[in-house]
Amino acid sequence: MSRRWLTGCVTLFLAAALALTGCDAPAFLAAPATVTPSPSPSATLTPTPTETIAWFPPTFTPTNLPTQNLEPTPDLRPVLLGEIFTDPFLNTSFWPTYRNTTGSVGYGNGELTLAMPTANGVLSTLRKDTILTDFYMEVTVEPSLCRGPDSFGVLFRATSEWNTYRFVVSCDGQMRAERVREGQLLPLTEWQPSEQLIFGTGPELRLGVMAYGSEFRFFINDVFQFSLRDPVFPDGQIGLFARSENDSALTVNFTRMVVSRVDASSLVFTATPTPPVRPSATRQPTATITPTR
Repeated sequence: MSRRWLTGCVTLFLAAALALTGCDAPAFLAAPATVTPSPSPSATLTPTPTETIAWFPPTFTPTNLPTQNLEPTPDLRPVLLGEIFTDPFLNTSFWPTYRNTTGSVGYGNGELTLAMPTANGVLSTLRKDTILTDFYMEVTVEPSLCRGPDSFGVLFRATSEWNTYRFVVSCDGQMRAERVREGQLLPLTEWQPSEQLIFGTGPELRLGVMAYGSEFRFFINDVFQFSLRDPVFPDGQIGLFARSENDSALTVNFTRMVVSRVDASSLVFTATPTPPVRPSATRQPTATITPTR
């Protein structure tokens, strides 16, 4: 046999053996197919959203309101044109004096004193021959024995003690305006406190009343307190009074009175008609007057 024939037989034998075992032919028998793998798509990462930190958070900006033009507070003190009279309580012919079971009204050393030793009651006196319509009156008062609800003050536009207006201050620091008509007491305002009524801090207290038409304004130590309107009494006398509410003694000294004319052109009217607060049916007892000689 030739060498070429022997080589061919060996090759066929190996090929048949590989086919029976399922093995791939050697490289020198069959060239394997070249497979190019398809690139697999890479996964796309979706970023997780994170909260944005506001290092400088916005602040609330309020809406600006329109600017209001504030009106100045009117000066309610009246401009005075001159004195009608000044009374230093030296002429004993102007003020009736008397003594009764309630107390006494009498002159002292340049003062008019209303004194009640112990009993409850009211003392009052009206200045003779003094009829006034529009005016500003100021009186200086020195309460020497005064406590609790005891009170004192001035009368104005009075036709008698039973028909009059009263500006009243109490010894516990309150004040109000009253109308007495046919002996019936009708408060025109509620009791209200005043910073000027601090007893014991000074020897004097000045009470002021302006009456012009139906408008009244009330002052203590030149400080405006309140105003009101009431048309019942158009004119009348001026006077003084004191009222005891308990069994302790009450003494009030009036030392000086000044009555002046009012400049109507300077007034700014603000008060509205004021109805009575609460009518009182209590009638004051008629005083038995015994003139002091």
